[in-house]
Amino acid sequence: MYFRIRYDADGYRALAYASNHQLIWWTEGYVSKADARRAIDLIKREGPGGDVHQ
Repeated sequence: MYFRIRYDADGYRALAYASNHQLIWWTEGYVSKADARRAIDLIKREGPGGDVHQ
């Protein structure tokens, strides 16, 4: 599993991908990149770990 932060029309989104590169999870759009990073940190703390690709 790995994570990515992407900017789109709704703001910054945190996305989680499986090891086969399939998108499995995403967040709402956040105003700041730091908020998207906090969402990833929460998932990493409460669930399985993974790398962050930016």
